[in-house]
Amino acid sequence: MINPPNKMLEQTESLTALIRLPNEQLARCRYSEFIRDNILGVVANTFPLFSSQFTDAQLMQMAEEFVAVHGSSLPEFHHIATEFVQFLQCSRDGDKLPVFADQLALLEYEWVAFNAEIDTLDAAFFDGEKQAIQQDDSVWLNPTLRLVEVPFLLHQDTVTFLTRRRHPVFYAVFRNSHHHVISQKLREVDVALIQLLQQQNLTLAQLQHIAAQHLARFSFMEWAQHFNEIGLLSVQPLGEKL
Repeated sequence: MINPPNKMLEQTESLTALIRLPNEQLARCRYSEFIRDNILGVVANTFPLFSSQFTDAQLMQMAEEFVAVHGSSLPEFHHIATEFVQFLQCSRDGDKLPVFADQLALLEYEWVAFNAEIDTLDAAFFDGEKQAIQQDDSVWLNPTLRLVEVPFLLHQDTVTFLTRRRHPVFYAVFRNSHHHVISQKLREVDVALIQLLQQQNLTLAQLQHIAAQHLARFSFMEWAQHFNEIGLLSVQPLGEKL
């Protein structure tokens, strides 16, 4: 409603103020418990690796701070997840919230994966098909692709934070044509070639020529075939584009 009645505004503001009261003062407002449970559910389901780093009490503390100080404007599931990330990015305080920089990076990574899942861009790529590719084909990156530099290594259901970081760790996060979110750990050469494709349109032959100038004995066509099969990029006859 663009111009709600004053009485409705007053009632809404009164309810909002009541919801934001500390937990021990909430006996008069059962709706506030529902709000907090909803936030905890969003965090647990959207950011499972991040949530596993904390106790239930610590997660509740974050939810309490989020409710108390963050002015959420859009209540849908994905907006709550996004605003929770923004809240911790702006409000991280060692005296109040037990969130370290590496844990915040994990939360941001899981937000990228979540965003790839709900991205409205079309990802109809030929992943899973071992089609023959030719040097004069055009090559296009999956439009849902995001490169993420992280301070950890991902396993199936766990994460290992790195104490020694001699080289940056990158993951490519994208959604394939089967609507599965893929998280692919990348080497430095993978990152360099992907960044070239992000900067300009190239044929496979042009990209191979650039790679050959800097990388001796690099199996470029095998590289292109692999990333075409998993859906990170799509190789098409010259002149065609998905």
